Amino acid sequence: MYILIDDMRDLGCDIICRTGPAGLVVLEHMEGKFDVLCIDHDLGPVPALTGLDVIKVACLENLLPNEVQIVSSNPVGVTNIGNVLKDNGFTPDPSNRVFKRK
Repeated sequence: MYILIDDMRDLGCDIICRTGPAGLVVLEHMEGKFDVLCIDHDLGPVPALTGLDVIKVACLENLLPNEVQIVSSNPVGVTNIGNVLKDNGFTPDPSNRVFKRK
């Protein structure tokens, strides 16, 4: 099962959350019941939670599946999310957009 947290894209995922807070609620309720999280960095107008904020909370609360795919068009956001994932035991593929837990 795929979960997408993105304010604009529809990528054929099973569950789509349009905001950071909605994404966190779904991650909490679906803990251990999904395979892949697809996440965007920019999730609406400031001061909305960003995908980076969601990833930080999800790492602290151990809510992430074994695979995370970063679908953001924001290169700085991609790098920042990737760094948090690497710091939490995920390994990137060559694209630095797909991360799997070691």
